[in-house]
Amino acid sequence: CFADSGKAEVVSFSGKVEYQTSEGWIPLKIGDELNQGTIISTGFKSTVVLKIGGSSFTVAPLSRIEISKLVSNDTGHDTEMHLSTGKMKMDVKPVSGKSVSFKIKSPAATASIRGTSGEFSVDGILKAETGIWSYSSSTGKKQMNVVAGQQIHIESTGAVVKPYDVAKDSAVGKSGTKTLTSEETSISTGNTPSVVVTMAETPLIVKANATIEVEVVWPDNN
Repeated sequence: CFADSGKAEVVSFSGKVEYQTSEGWIPLKIGDELNQGTIISTGFKSTVVLKIGGSSFTVAPLSRIEISKLVSNDTGHDTEMHLSTGKMKMDVKPVSGKSVSFKIKSPAATASIRGTSGEFSVDGILKAETGIWSYSSSTGKKQMNVVAGQQIHIESTGAVVKPYDVAKDSAVGKSGTKTLTSEETSISTGNTPSVVVTMAETPLIVKANATIEVEVVWPDNN
């Protein structure tokens, strides 16, 4: 069982990175060892890399995480983090002869892994790079496995979408803009993650692989 408190070591950072103490926010330094309960904040264009056992965790700019669970002993490591802002990349690797367990939570979703890597953002978007992830909404009502090369997210309704493949050459992270002409009544977003449709100067963001149907009513100027 896991009984001993572990440490998260700061191996590198750039820009402004701080952690919270009873005395306020203190700048991080390479070599700092952080305990369970530590809250870390990164500034604009700032990152920090933490090491726990054989695993590394890269906190992206403008992010805030709490190391909510950090225990370790001769049998392995058990870590849990809470992401309240931004995103983080994880590369979880067990040390020879030891087990490893990692879970990351946000207000939208929870993901857990055992020896794998990927990226997780505060809005619940998970990109699995290697291995298998276990993913569920924050309510835990629906749990899915996400394998390497797949992505998953939660709709605005709170529904968890099925994992889908992320093509290497797809426009992941990009969006397009489309203004409907008088002849068009629908468009398809295709593989673009989102398309901003404008009509009468009113934007509407449409998710990937969706089709929007519109009714065009032209004013009677007679």
